Amino acid sequence: MKAAVLEPLREFLGRPGAGVVLAYVALFNLGEAMAGVMLAPFYRSLGFDRAAVAAATGVPALACTMAGIAVGGWLVARIGLARALISTGLAQMGAMGMYVWLAYSHGDHAVLFTTVMTEAFVQALATAAFISYLSGLCSTAFTATQYALLTSLAALASHTVGGFSGFIAASVDWPVFYMLAMACALPGMMTMLYILRRFPPE
Repeated sequence: MKAAVLEPLREFLGRPGAGVVLAYVALFNLGEAMAGVMLAPFYRSLGFDRAAVAAATGVPALACTMAGIAVGGWLVARIGLARALISTGLAQMGAMGMYVWLAYSHGDHAVLFTTVMTEAFVQALATAAFISYLSGLCSTAFTATQYALLTSLAALASHTVGGFSGFIAASVDWPVFYMLAMACALPGMMTMLYILRRFPPE
């Protein structure tokens, strides 16, 4: 227990800026978690049937996800991790505006496909840079425990704040809801910018 859990935690928490780094990891997926939880009722409210949603979120979304991962990895190698985190984070936040467009599209299938494919690509793009950052945070002596800690913390938003999305969606219309989801990505972006200035990745 000491070697597998306590020592890795003590080593990580003893680093300068450990608290703010953990805050960024927890906040990274906040906007996406809020937006993603409500996609099924959102699509139904626009009149899309299961076949249309399955067609959009199947092979086209998978292809865009694979492309996003590849481009994200290339981007990290090309421009560096810090710039990749900034550019992909902004792209991910901006892509959520596609849901606002979809809400005003009156059930246009072309807009549905464009939204789903864009979101899949950009989310994979940002995730590739984020995973590169998480990997760099792990000490070679405690990789397994520290990576498990960080990835578990990254999923926190979808299992906490994401669960309250229904209450928010019930009180506002869909365009406002997805604009709020975009705004929820700002705390993570601001925390990331602070980290890159004060505790830049090696």
